Amino acid sequence: MNIKNEILIRVYIVMVIILVVAILIFAKAVQISVLEGEYWRSKGDSLYVKPIAVQAERGNILAEDGSLLATSLPFFEIRFDPNSTAMAEDDFANNLDSLAFCLATYVDNTYTVGGYYQYLLEQREAGKRNLLIKRKASYSEMQMIKKFPLFRKGRYRGGLIVQRRSERKRPFGILAHRTIGYVREGAKPVGLEGSFNKILAGKEGKQMMQRAGDAWIPINDLTEIEPVVGDDVVTTIDINLQDITEQALIRAIQYHQAKNGTAVLMEVHTGAIKAIANIDRTPDGYWESYNHAVGSAVEPGSTYKLAAIMALLEDGHVRLNDSIDIEKGEAQFYEEVMVDASRESFNSDTISIQRAFEISSNVGLAKLVDKHYNQTRKA
Repeated sequence: MNIKNEILIRVYIVMVIILVVAILIFAKAVQISVLEGEYWRSKGDSLYVKPIAVQAERGNILAEDGSLLATSLPFFEIRFDPNSTAMAEDDFANNLDSLAFCLATYVDNTYTVGGYYQYLLEQREAGKRNLLIKRKASYSEMQMIKKFPLFRKGRYRGGLIVQRRSERKRPFGILAHRTIGYVREGAKPVGLEGSFNKILAGKEGKQMMQRAGDAWIPINDLTEIEPVVGDDVVTTIDINLQDITEQALIRAIQYHQAKNGTAVLMEVHTGAIKAIANIDRTPDGYWESYNHAVGSAVEPGSTYKLAAIMALLEDGHVRLNDSIDIEKGEAQFYEEVMVDASRESFNSDTISIQRAFEISSNVGLAKLVDKHYNQTRKA
């Protein structure tokens, strides 16, 4: 064999070795990404840690006298990590009996003691890390559960996970329901809750959490960034006047068989709104489902006439005994024709301004306003 052939053989051997190694690497990559992909992704997820937003405590909405119209009441979500990395096998085994007894007796009596024992054992063997113990525990219930066997060892050695939550409550029930409003995910913000959401919401904090299955559990009991409690909003609403206004409005709707009604009570010398009620008649009864006082676009009716006559008198443009031609209750303004609702107007031409106001003549008051306040026409 000459030197040239010997070199070629060595080159071929090296190429074969490289090719075999490449095939092995490719096969391993396919095995990891395809055949074992779900397993390794779940392992990666279980070790994944990131900061999660911690909701701040929402501020209160108060009546004029400081009474609570809306407030946030705290509750606690209690969970258990039976596979906490710091939990000793002996601690779990020695406390399982008594823990199952306490949970079945004081927390969830749908389980027997033996049933709870078996459930906790199975969840630990299955590698579960985020078992719900109680969703809405009060402060006293939370303090009791923290003293249970094993749980009293804390977050790491005992696997106890306590997360603070809050729930919006209205001490006066449905009183001023729509005015107080709400902020809900997927819905348009409504009322005071919606309008002052940025003030009430405060600033969220941050806490490092670890993924456990489909949920996130806190790594420790301390937040990385503490949330800032929202500010309170003090309204001019008077609780007693609000109640009287709503009841009076319901009686009026019942008497007139109206579809809905609205009432706004204002303190004249300050402009402060003391009560605002909006009642709709529904198949299930009377309910404040829409703020008609703010949101409904309807004709002002005769309400504008009082403001108009007051302005005309105060500015000295007219006197009550002056005359106005109401044209038998029908007059044209630009492209539109205005018609009076009063039958008396149909037989009248010139009447006093006082009488035009008394019979609520649309034409009479509109002509006066157009004559004395239409700046375009004057120009």
